[in-house]
This record gives sequence, structure tokens and C-alpha cells, in this order.
Amino acid sequence: MSRIAELTCVSVTQSIGTFYLTVMRAGELLQRVEILRRGLDAASRENVQRELSGSRAREIAEYVTDPDATFPTSIIVAAHSLCVHVSSSGDRLLFGRPPGREADAGDSDLESVDLSKLQPLADDEKVGAVIDGQHRLAGLELAGARQKDSPYYSFELPVVFMLNLQPEDRAYVFSTINSKQTRVSSSLIVDLFGLATARSPRKTCHEVARAMNAKEGGPFFQTLKMLGKKNLPTESLTQGSFAKYLLRLISRSPDEDERAAKLDRSWKPDPRCPLRQFFIDDRDDMIVRVLENYFSAIARVYPSAWEDTDHYALKRTVGFSALMKAFDVVWKEEVARRNKATPEVFGRIAERFRASVSEDALRSIVSNEGGATELAKRFTASWTVEKPVSG
Repeated sequence: MSRIAELTCVSVTQSIGTFYLTVMRAGELLQRVEILRRGLDAASRENVQRELSGSRAREIAEYVTDPDATFPTSIIVAAHSLCVHVSSSGDRLLFGRPPGREADAGDSDLESVDLSKLQPLADDEKVGAVIDGQHRLAGLELAGARQKDSPYYSFELPVVFMLNLQPEDRAYVFSTINSKQTRVSSSLIVDLFGLATARSPRKTCHEVARAMNAKEGGPFFQTLKMLGKKNLPTESLTQGSFAKYLLRLISRSPDEDERAAKLDRSWKPDPRCPLRQFFIDDRDDMIVRVLENYFSAIARVYPSAWEDTDHYALKRTVGFSALMKAFDVVWKEEVARRNKATPEVFGRIAERFRASVSEDALRSIVSNEGGATELAKRFTASWTVEKPVSG
């Protein structure tokens, strides 16, 4: 750059000190900051950043293509004091180097710097190290934000510059941000999709969960802990768990489906998802009917296990997960083959489940995902050695 860069900022004073909130374009920020990761060698022991997750960066790179993509929380940068300076009024940040000061000259006494004499930084010179936000930046970089002709180069980001942080201060800020966050309930997240006006796989999962939980006489009547909180003694399965396992039967890429809807693109069939075509055809009512037929059949052949959630796990997360995994198998082997999802078809399927796994055996299920997978294999074992049911 041939001139001193200036950014309008807002100063914020808290117990740790004063920091400065500004806005930068993604491409310019990527050019000006560095990410220093913690390692075992002496040179990196004062760094605070964790190892980059490539999968998380790729996920964000896909997310930024969403027309509604947003990063409302700030990228936090520990400023290099020789390069970042604050105007006397506190409303401008200046990127520049005091004359005669080199990178290894030590901290600058900000009070003594004549800002009018600052020299421009070299194009590749860094103004600070990222404390929080490395995955957002990595995702934007993967999306092409370093290229000036990319639409993501000008993606605006809120950025907080913290000046004169010592290594222990950087460690404190990083650890506080990353250890004090409360995880949002998956049930609440699913429920919030009910507020969306456009259809999406997650919204369908919410609507199906709500419909089945409210249907008196149905297999899940007053069974789901809506918002993840238990309000009735009959509730044994969270709304979030119900939606999690249902979602895989509707979409393997729900984020991509939501972006497609916003861009007015059609949803593509996916043979891996048994209930997807109902979703594409806007027949959520058929998803409810199919699930009612399936689980009503399960409830009939395992009456004690279905009702007694204190001694059996069939209607808790591990059992529900196993039954949804088994559904994937029997749909392909039985339902799709004869194009019937009637109570009679599911009734015969459920009878074969009971022939493979007795009700008493359901008292001792290992309550984890491995236990669910193993139980699903036991439910569907006969399909690997016998012909499909007739009719």
C-alpha cells in the first residue's frame, strides 16, 4: 500500500482494558493478519491458536455461498503495537510503522508516536495475530476471498483489535471465549426452524415431530421433550434426537438443500434417503403417515418395551436410533420393492424384528451409538439370509 490505511472504529472499555471495534473486508483482513498456532517447540509456546480443522473450514466455505450467510460476531485480533495505532480521539485506527522502527524493535510507546509521520506498511506486512475467528477466515479464503475479483473479497467482517496484549492476556481471552460458551440444545435449534417461512428438511423434521407428539392415540403421543425439556412423565425422547435421526431419511445435505431453496433451485432426489421424495413433493403428511404405520407396528409387537421407558430403552434415544437405522434397511428391502408402506407391510416387518430380538432382550441395550447400530443389525439380520416377506 502506498498510503496509511485508516479505519473508523468504536472504542470499548471493559475490565481487561480498551479495545477497538471496526469493519474490514475479508480479502484485506486475510492479507493483514496471521494465525499463530500453538505447538511443542519453543518458538510456538506463546501462541494460543489450536490446529485448524479442515472439515470446519470447508463447511464454512460452503456456507458463505448461502445468500443469507452472516458472521455477526467479531474476528478478534491481537494487534502488533508497531503497526496498529489509535488516533487521539479514539475513533480511528491507523495501520503504519513509526519511522526508524523495525519489526524486532520491541513494543512501541503509543503515547510518543507521531501519527502524522507513520510510514505505510509493506503489502505483506501483518498488523496482528488472530485470537478468535481462524475458521471463519479459513473458510472465506477457501471460497476465494483473497482474489479481488471474488464476490467474497468484499464480504464485510466486524473486527476487534486488542492492543498491547501480553501472551498471558491472549491466552486468557482465547480460553474465555472457547470455554465459557453454553451449547445450545439441539431441540431448541430444531424448534426454531419452525419459524422459517420457506420449506427445508429441518423445518419438515420440526413439523413432523410436533405433529406426531400431538396426535392422541399415535405411537409418539406426548413422548417428545419439546425444546429438550421434560414436562410430562411420558416424555422419553428429545425433540432434537427425533429430528436428528429423521433428518437422515430426508436429506444428507440439509444445508445445501436450504441454499438451493433460497436460490430457487429444485431439490434433487437421493436414493439414500427413503423419505426424500415425499419431502420434494411437499407431502410431509405422508412422512407422518409412514412413520405412524412403522412405529405403531413396533409398539404392537413390543408392547411392554414401548410403554415402559424406565426398564426398556426402545422409546429412548438408543432404541429410536436403532429403529431408524433399521427403517433404512427394511424400506429398501420391503417397502420400496413392492411400493407399499401400509400398516400390514410394517406389521409383518415388525414381526420379523421380534423373531430376531425378543422383548426381554430389549432390557439390556448398551446406551450409546454403537449399541444402537448393533441393535439395528440384530433387528434386520433376517434380511441378509432370508427372502423378503411376501404380500
